[in-house]
Amino acid sequence: MSIGKPDGSAIPGAVLVKLDEFSSIFGEEYALKKRYLSRVKQYVWIVLLCALLATIIGFGVIKIQKPVYQATATMYVVADSPGNSFQTPLSANDSIALATNYSSQILSSSVMDYVYQSDPHLKARGYGPGDLLADVTANPSATSSTFQVIASASNQNDAAMIANDVANGFQAYIQAQTQQQLNSVRTSLQNQMAAAQKQKAALEASLLTVASNTDPHYTVYNSELNDVYHTIDTLQQQLIGLPANATSNVAVIQLATPASAVPAVKPNLLVAITAAIGLLLGILIMLLVIYLDNRLQGEDQIRERLEMAYLGAVAQERALKDNPARLDDSTAQEVADIGANLRLLGLLPGRKEASQAPVLLVTSAQVSEGKTTLATALAAVIASSGSTVLLIDANLHYPTAHLSFGLNNSKIGLSGVLRAQVK
Repeated sequence: MSIGKPDGSAIPGAVLVKLDEFSSIFGEEYALKKRYLSRVKQYVWIVLLCALLATIIGFGVIKIQKPVYQATATMYVVADSPGNSFQTPLSANDSIALATNYSSQILSSSVMDYVYQSDPHLKARGYGPGDLLADVTANPSATSSTFQVIASASNQNDAAMIANDVANGFQAYIQAQTQQQLNSVRTSLQNQMAAAQKQKAALEASLLTVASNTDPHYTVYNSELNDVYHTIDTLQQQLIGLPANATSNVAVIQLATPASAVPAVKPNLLVAITAAIGLLLGILIMLLVIYLDNRLQGEDQIRERLEMAYLGAVAQERALKDNPARLDDSTAQEVADIGANLRLLGLLPGRKEASQAPVLLVTSAQVSEGKTTLATALAAVIASSGSTVLLIDANLHYPTAHLSFGLNNSKIGLSGVLRAQVK
């Protein structure tokens, strides 16, 4: 809202007065905080709207999507299993690392093919190896030699069945791999035994061809034969030490049940996540709108962009709007400060400085911004200081200045004066 002389003469710069929520501005830092705080209050509805829409979308997703249940079976790993002495020795400390390795191995195609081929229930329910790879995950423990087999399905029964079948199938798979390793070791020892027996028979036949035990060949053959005997004894001990059947070093310690299957995505959590995303998106949109808003928001911007002098601010109080001609002490002081600033700028001379009364124009580019309120209050404050003031309401269609003084509009007004001047 600007105040100036109607002819524009002797004005060192356009002058702006503002009806604001606060009566005055204290310092640049306060003005900056106030400016952005008012922007946030102005556009906070964007944040609330985005959060609300995101929450509604979250509820919609819950209603639309099919429920997915997860069931969990727990497996335990013992790295130093005493029944598999033919394997590379491992310590108890290796169990956690082995459990982590198994949790990765269980998700391989070879394991899922083995599980599918060994369990007819999966085929009967329409699940293939590809489905198992997509619906099963494994989660190793960081503190114990266990890992969980987690299966997802559209119903609780299938989720529990898949988790248990994969867990039992993996235990059988590891046992089959171990048994294959045991069979390979046994076959290797048996082949070595057969070769040693053949070598033994050949050395015994060679000894029979020696005429006397004083022959040097006799000593060589006899020494080689003793070595073969020792090899045969060692191989026999190793074969005897092999177990008849290998044991798996991983076992299922807890099977899943349909009752233990839980929803994969909790509705409350999904709604909270979507609401948080909406809140974050709303904050970003609000900041973008504030950044793109080029409207003037503070005294410093008025001086920098418009090169206008800033007279002050007047609080938007109800008493000011109801009766601007009779103000309370705080509001009257604010308007008086504006009058003092007008005198400092030379727009409103003192009573002893001018023989001709100055003319001030209060105008604005917007309707209902407080032009009449400010003009009436300013006239009342200046008049209370002893000056004579003439207040003219130039709103020919909807004049309201007379209401502040309890007058009616039945008497002659500005339009009547103008018509009289024309005549």
